[in-house]
Amino acid sequence: MKIGTASLHQTTLQMNQLDPRHINKTQPKAVTGDVEQSFAEVFFNVVNNINADQTNADQLQQAAIIAPDSVNVADILIATEKARLSVGMLKSVTERASRAYSEIMNIR
Repeated sequence: MKIGTASLHQTTLQMNQLDPRHINKTQPKAVTGDVEQSFAEVFFNVVNNINADQTNADQLQQAAIIAPDSVNVADILIATEKARLSVGMLKSVTERASRAYSEIMNIR
């Protein structure tokens, strides 16, 4: 079966029109404000989310001690592991950022 260029072009056109980004024709958001401020906001939001994960794991562990039947053990393990992984990722990111800063300072 041969596909002509006209049918191929029409198929591509139909596919493009079905993509929601093409229908709305939304433009990417322009970067506004201070970049350092944006990074600081993102960093503090991540730290707050990690703190919330740790607090949730602690609350589930305390609930298991007070009322063991009210909490599922799997939920406790999942929340504790999520908090542990989050802290580990934050630690590795901050170590790499510190190393990158040191290398930039040594370039001078």
